[in-house]
Amino acid sequence: MVTEPETVPKIASAEQAASFAPTVAATPRWVVLFLIFITLAVRTRVLLSLGGELRDDPDSYRELAWHLFEDRTFEYWSLGSTNPTAYRPPLYPLVLSFFDYLPEQTTAYGLLHVGLGLVTVLAVWRIGLLAGLSRGAALAAASLVAFDPILINQSVQVMNETMSAALAMVAVLMLAWLVIQPGISRS
Repeated sequence: MVTEPETVPKIASAEQAASFAPTVAATPRWVVLFLIFITLAVRTRVLLSLGGELRDDPDSYRELAWHLFEDRTFEYWSLGSTNPTAYRPPLYPLVLSFFDYLPEQTTAYGLLHVGLGLVTVLAVWRIGLLAGLSRGAALAAASLVAFDPILINQSVQVMNETMSAALAMVAVLMLAWLVIQPGISRS
């Protein structure tokens, strides 16, 4: 026997759309401040302990940033000449190149990574709330990200994983916010 596939109900009004959206209860300010504090404390402590790794450039992102800053080209230096490349994603070296104006780029890179880690944690927390998780579950999800050893390890290296994680979570957050908007058609 063949059955008709179930269809998603059409949303006719803003009130009806609001009934599909999860309710996000106001979170006490101390919870958000605690999340910010713990994230900054963990990331800053690890940065102070292992920040010397920011001087290394295993994937040549600093070199690409320097060429963007100096020559306005996306290239590597090898064998006495420069070679244009498309091997690395361009956004991370582009952001790093803005710090080449500063006398101490390594500190700026570290602060950038701490800030990106904070953005990632706060985005995960907000995504959890928008997805309908309880405040405690959303806080637990954000805490897991704040203490994730892989993300923490990558945040003290000149590598694009920290920026990629932050941008991915911001994109998911924007998508989640867009989905719950009452004026958006779900058909």
